[in-house]
Amino acid sequence: MNGKYRFTITMVIFLLILNTSFVLAASEKEKVRVGYWPSYGISITKDGQLYGYTYDYMNEIAKINNWKLEYIPCGWGQGLEMLKEGQIDIFGALQKDE
Repeated sequence: MNGKYRFTITMVIFLLILNTSFVLAASEKEKVRVGYWPSYGISITKDGQLYGYTYDYMNEIAKINNWKLEYIPCGWGQGLEMLKEGQIDIFGALQKDE
């Protein structure tokens, strides 16, 4: 084999390996912990499945950002404290009032 042929084959193999590593790196999802107040945009079926407009909304945001969501139920005070301490990353869909 001549040098040019070896170089071409080596480059093709290198690019295939490089491409595979980019695909694997891109498939890793960032874990985001979502605190939610049950029955406030997210409800739970009898068999423990989550549903609701906030649940659907958060899942659409997760698709765009390549997130893997972990939902954590909590009450108002507990959720605010967990958010402050970094135990959750997002605290549901809440409304601001006085």
